[in-house]
Amino acid sequence: MKEEVARYREQLGVDHFIMRVQWPGLQQDKVLASIRRLGDIFA
Repeated sequence: MKEEVARYREQLGVDHFIMRVQWPGLQQDKVLASIRRLGDIFA
């Protein structure tokens, strides 16, 4: 996914994303794991 985000930036100039990480019924530990992964990608 990190490479895909970089491709959007390089080819299209995208510098903002809106990510939804919490859905009804999704366990809190999975939500937190998603936030951590996104943090690693966008750091």
